[in-house]
Formats: sequence, C-alpha cells, structure tokens
Amino acid sequence: MKEQPRGGHKHAKSAVTARIAQPRGPCDAARMAEIINLNRFRKAAARQEARTKADANAAKFGRTKAQKQLEEAQAQKARDLLDGAKRDDDET
Repeated sequence: MKEQPRGGHKHAKSAVTARIAQPRGPCDAARMAEIINLNRFRKAAARQEARTKADANAAKFGRTKAQKQLEEAQAQKARDLLDGAKRDDDET
C-alpha cells in the first residue's frame, strides 16, 4: 500500500498547486502580467528606425537628374532672392 501525503488525501499537493496557479477573482487576473520578450521589441524598434532612415535616404538620394536640377535651381533662386534683399551696413 502506498503512503499518502500528510494532507489527508492522495492528491493534496497537486490540488494546492492548482489553486495557487489559477486566478482567484477578477482582480487577480488583472494583476497577472503577460510574459514578453524584450529582444523582440528591441529588434522591432531597430527595424522601424532602419526603415525610417531608408525612406529618408530614398527621398534624398533617389531622385532623377531633372529633379536634382530643379531643386538646385529653386535653391539658387531662393539664395539670390535673399541676397538681393540684404542690407548693406556701409551706406548709413
């Protein structure tokens, strides 16, 4: 005959374990945290940062020759307009 645990019935230890593992009420369920993998979030953040940088580089360097010339002409026009509005301090 097998020896029974001290709890009085043969599954006393597993019953106690089962009661502890289960939430006892609605408050206990809210306090139990979900296990997360931080490496997954770090990698996701790194992928998002790389994607953002790639999009910026594509916008900066991925242009046709005509687009580059147009942007340079617009920048030159803006510089000329600014230089034309510049005041000379020597004439006072």
